[in-house]
Amino acid sequence: MHRNTRETLTRYHDMALLTTPPPRREVSDIAFDYAHQPERQVYNAITAYIERRFAELEQEKPGKGFVMTIYRRRASSSPQALERSLERRRSALLRIAQRYAYDPNLEDRDPPESFDPDELPEGETPGKAPASLPQTPAAARAELDEIDPLLANLRALAGCDSKRDFFFTRLRRLLDEGRAVLVFTEYVDTLEYLRDALQPHYGAAVGCYSGDGGQLLDADAWKPVSKAEITAALRQGRLQILVCTDAASEGLNLQAAGALINYDLPWNPSKVEQRIGRIDRIGQKNQTVKVLNVFLQHSVDDQVYRALRNRCGLFKHFVGAMQPVLARARRMLRGEELVDTAALEASAADVERDPLARETYMTSEAAPASPVHGAYNRTHLESALVMLGTASSLRVKREKASGAWAVAGPGQPKLRLTADFSALERDPTLLPLTPLTPELHALLARLDKPGERLPLVVGSVQRGGFRRSVAYWITADGPVSLSSLADLNQRLASWSGQPVAPEAWRNAEDQAREEARLQLRQLEKESRSREQSALRRQLDAARVRLLAELGRYLVCLGEGAADLSGVMYRHMRQETPSAARLRQCLERLGGYPQWPESLRQDLQRFIANLPEPRRKARLAGKELEAALRDPRWSASLSE
Repeated sequence: MHRNTRETLTRYHDMALLTTPPPRREVSDIAFDYAHQPERQVYNAITAYIERRFAELEQEKPGKGFVMTIYRRRASSSPQALERSLERRRSALLRIAQRYAYDPNLEDRDPPESFDPDELPEGETPGKAPASLPQTPAAARAELDEIDPLLANLRALAGCDSKRDFFFTRLRRLLDEGRAVLVFTEYVDTLEYLRDALQPHYGAAVGCYSGDGGQLLDADAWKPVSKAEITAALRQGRLQILVCTDAASEGLNLQAAGALINYDLPWNPSKVEQRIGRIDRIGQKNQTVKVLNVFLQHSVDDQVYRALRNRCGLFKHFVGAMQPVLARARRMLRGEELVDTAALEASAADVERDPLARETYMTSEAAPASPVHGAYNRTHLESALVMLGTASSLRVKREKASGAWAVAGPGQPKLRLTADFSALERDPTLLPLTPLTPELHALLARLDKPGERLPLVVGSVQRGGFRRSVAYWITADGPVSLSSLADLNQRLASWSGQPVAPEAWRNAEDQAREEARLQLRQLEKESRSREQSALRRQLDAARVRLLAELGRYLVCLGEGAADLSGVMYRHMRQETPSAARLRQCLERLGGYPQWPESLRQDLQRFIANLPEPRRKARLAGKELEAALRDPRWSASLSE
């Protein structure tokens, strides 16, 4: 795997292989508090209801309180998200109280839009998140008596929202700097709340994007638009604010924006980098991109995300090696584990001491690419297309608006082609201007005339995924190899127009095909060599992982790291499942391994800092079994 991170791109810029360096990230955590006492009272009352109901459900069955975690996170997102969730829960409770059937699952809009069934607590069936509703009419009526006053007090706030007002202030500052801004939320309800609050102030400069697609304002109505239209509006400056759910984290190039506000943070911290990656990418014009995270003071999100930022570097760079820490933080955000920033700190320290984790997420080195001299470039292709229009009945014209080339003629449907990557991305009806574009290739084939024997001969051979073409120009002294379009243009300029003798043409064609076959066989040989080298590295990596996990298991047996092979031998002779596992390790490693001194030192540090409960847990051998099942062992090297 090649992992090109921001650090890699910076080194490429230092080597003058990128014209501009990746932008610097300026990250700010901005904590607000409720400015009005009624807001605080409503929030405290709702929090008390959620926590009490969570405790009751968890007592019935661990994981059952998951639904209340969803309500807690929606409460911290926006009043509208919370109100709609409480309304939906009230409707479900009312159906139970009136002895009607009810859907035991949450409404689609309650979980985050990017909700993954894997987010469900352990033991829950993958699918919709369970609503965990009361089972009897009496219990439903009791909860209705709690929810009705909560909803009444929430509605009585009548638009009072300190978080929204706080957000508006920070948003205006970013807009005043001339930056277009992305605003991310997990919930469509909050997206609609922010979009409708911003529209009276900023009009058509506001847009939104969710799993249902994009929307732009058109005559006071929200009109559905494509990804390409959203991207174009942002790039052209017509759009200054784009409110998004995590659906915009994939497949959208939004580097025309210069700032990002996390109105609420994902409960899966791994998704943070996907959000920031929409603006921090090649093509970003700002030297600094700004990332603002909005938190309620002293909230769970505030505590967990601040710890991740300070200890793991979240928001600043890729933190792949910290996946175990992010997983533990996610459990805290979901209410499955008490918030404990010290525990996150300890988990991060464990990762930093783990050489396997460092190797697994190693950043690729910046390496200068070997210069490649192509046979043609985009300018050559466009020049050839213009020549086609002067030498045939085809009409070739450049469109002013799009810059694309329009090709038409008698009995020929109009083709629109371009060699501009951004134009292809904007307009899916355009075709790429390449010699192998099927529509263009079919058009050119019609220009061949029966019996025509030009001095140009091309021999092509294809086998599997490999294709080679060799071009010759036939001269009086025999075929001459052509390596580029420039070579061909030189030959054409000096050609007398005389056709080539049939025998000379056929001989040249046979020679071109044979040369193409030889080159194709060389390509296949080089490919096999690279494949075997990659498979060998794959097996080596699996061995490194198994050796590290085997060493950790052995030192957990309590006999030290001085004679690991001896410890392995003694325990392997026993008739236990652990002994069978050790024999599997011996077979995988091809005998007793060599133990590098650096690994012994790592193992001594590992066991010295390992708490006793975790040492005993290690002896269950789950980590060792995982290393034995590593899919990289399936690599097969040919002789």
